Amino acid sequence: MIQLNNLNKYFNKNKKNEIHVLNNVTLSLPEKGLVVILGESGSGKTTLLNVIGGLDKIGNGEIHFNDHEISKFNVDKWDELRNETIGYIFQNYYLQPQLSVYDNIAFVLKMIGISDREEIDIRVSYVLKALGMYDFRKKKALQLSGGQQQRVAIARALVKNPNIIIADEPTGNLDSKNTADIMNIIKEIAKEKLVVLVTHEKELADFYANRIIEISDGKIISDRQNIQTEDHGLLDDQVIYLKDLKNDYNLNEAGLDVNLYSDQTIDDPIKVDLIYKNNTLYLKIDSKINNIKLANDQVGLEIKNEHYVKKTREELLKTSYDVNILDHSNLKKEKQFVVSAKRNTKIALGKVLSFGRRGKLMITSFILAGAVIAFALSMLFTAIIVNPDTPYGKNTFNLRVIQNDDSQITFKDIFEYSTFLNNNSNNKFTIQSVIKRIDENSYTTVSGFDSGTIKFDIKGLESVDFTVSAKVILSESLNTKIKHGRDIENDNEILVSEGLANTLLNTSSTFLGSFTYSGNDFGVWSYEDMLKENYLLNIVSGIENVRIVGITNNSIENIIINENLYTKYLNSNGFTSLEDAYNNANSIVLFSSNNLAHKTNDSSKLQIVNIYQEAYDRAKENNRDLLPTVLPIITVFLSFTFIGFYFVIRSSMITRIQEIGIYRALGVKRVEILSMFFFEILILTTVSTLIGYIFGFILVKTLMKSLLGALNIFATNTFSLILGLILVYAFNIFAGLLPVITLLRKTPAQILTQYDI
Repeated sequence: MIQLNNLNKYFNKNKKNEIHVLNNVTLSLPEKGLVVILGESGSGKTTLLNVIGGLDKIGNGEIHFNDHEISKFNVDKWDELRNETIGYIFQNYYLQPQLSVYDNIAFVLKMIGISDREEIDIRVSYVLKALGMYDFRKKKALQLSGGQQQRVAIARALVKNPNIIIADEPTGNLDSKNTADIMNIIKEIAKEKLVVLVTHEKELADFYANRIIEISDGKIISDRQNIQTEDHGLLDDQVIYLKDLKNDYNLNEAGLDVNLYSDQTIDDPIKVDLIYKNNTLYLKIDSKINNIKLANDQVGLEIKNEHYVKKTREELLKTSYDVNILDHSNLKKEKQFVVSAKRNTKIALGKVLSFGRRGKLMITSFILAGAVIAFALSMLFTAIIVNPDTPYGKNTFNLRVIQNDDSQITFKDIFEYSTFLNNNSNNKFTIQSVIKRIDENSYTTVSGFDSGTIKFDIKGLESVDFTVSAKVILSESLNTKIKHGRDIENDNEILVSEGLANTLLNTSSTFLGSFTYSGNDFGVWSYEDMLKENYLLNIVSGIENVRIVGITNNSIENIIINENLYTKYLNSNGFTSLEDAYNNANSIVLFSSNNLAHKTNDSSKLQIVNIYQEAYDRAKENNRDLLPTVLPIITVFLSFTFIGFYFVIRSSMITRIQEIGIYRALGVKRVEILSMFFFEILILTTVSTLIGYIFGFILVKTLMKSLLGALNIFATNTFSLILGLILVYAFNIFAGLLPVITLLRKTPAQILTQYDI
């Protein structure tokens, strides 16, 4: 069933203190029987058991386990075998201290997929009664004595009825009676299954073993079939046979019957005072004998007035243990996580709620870290998100007429330009500047039609200067969304960009002795307040009363008007219509789905430029220059957060390393261990870093609406918010799980050794 070929294992290999703990071990173990391994302390017995049970890896050699050949340490295969095939009795018990005796044993049944509570109860109750621990089933494991913990550890190994039991000193902490009872059960199991047992008690080995293997310095020095003895040499410490002792003294008079029995000479006198008062018997013992016990029913000591009668081998091996009761081959099994998400969440919440001063300080630091991450990512997005400084869409082109050195345009230029317009009459365009005819053959530009000034029209404050300049755009060419308010419906209604709205609300500055007021100075505090006010709009000396009805989501300072309102300004400057301005324009923006680059006029006086692409290229170049500055700052911020979360989860992991080691030794998969900490990280992130991140994001958005927004230090949008949230969780999960992943790279034996240290 198990074949070991030329196994070698070293501790501290290639170092001065190298130990060849398994030295070319070749061994064949049968499908059933009790195989006992004997050896001195440090001879390699436990290491050999760990290798056979998949708790530790080998240096080289081969292991054949049933139909599986395991030449290297196959973690998943060993987890499966320990879970389903092997029952391991540990010398150090390795019970889960936070669980009850009952739950410690039920745990391994859930591991093999048994979920029926009634079936679990039948098996757990039976094995506890068989080992005399049923009355302790509700106690926590840490409330038990060493011997009691040992019996619970044995019960845990037996309850899943494994094909192989590996037992490392299973009776080391038991008295004679329990040792005999346990060994009788193990012997009964060995009739149908394989039991590999390590002990230092040669008498037990001689009485129970089918085969005895002796090991020394990592080598097998003896391997023999055992000729079993007739007596195991174990006397029941809980039974005293008076006739096997010497009756040193007897007194029977005046209502007092006293006998003194001993198995050795009493050198010092024993002084005993018996006091009977108020129906209570008091004993006062004055003696140099330190170990004094009161023999009554509560102690469990039985005194018989007879000789001990030696039992036959059959009588010594007698047990009522029935392996068939634990058979689960016909039960329905469901693969499930034994460490449930509900339990992990409950544990994680309990930890957070029970934080002391240091824990609360840690939570505060993670909240601050979340805010820092929000600022850092906003700065990073500034260098990553390409935000063209233009209100125009992607299919926006500018037809430019290149002027002569005297800033005049010839008739030929206008002819070529007009020809181009006629060929593209379906394109929409808006004015940047217009031209006026000087004479029959020449023209000059009239600037200012692409910009205007706006200020609050507040009665009684006409003399107060709070004017802001901005670029004028026709609403028909608008390519941005309205964020607040509504679209233009009447000629005296305009839209402004968010950038201009913020300037109107917040700008206060002094220049050469003059003072410019902001909307805040006159009770206009919000976008909603702005939509209630009147304004004066000035374009090329033409002034109109207007109302702002909407605010677009654009950080560039823009004023958006419709064609009818714009025509009023053209009329005041000698243009009878907007079309007239088109026909005499020096620079025109065209909106078209056509690829205008293919229609570029050959004349050196005409240029077609993609305005959006120009702005995009400029923004991309700025980002390229900004990224080397931003990245080091981001790296420093994130590194501090990463290190902090790493050590917090590592500290939590260290406090639970015993639990992790036990789970791994029993065959719990690594992914389930990771899930334990995954839920802890999720909850810790949610109550700390997430709160800080959202607070930081809101603060960044607030700063972007202030004068700092014009500096283009931060960039945020819905996508960056969602991406940031994903990054926060992903970042913390990676930082938190890293120490756990590092630990889980070790073998179960190495993890348990780390806990024992």
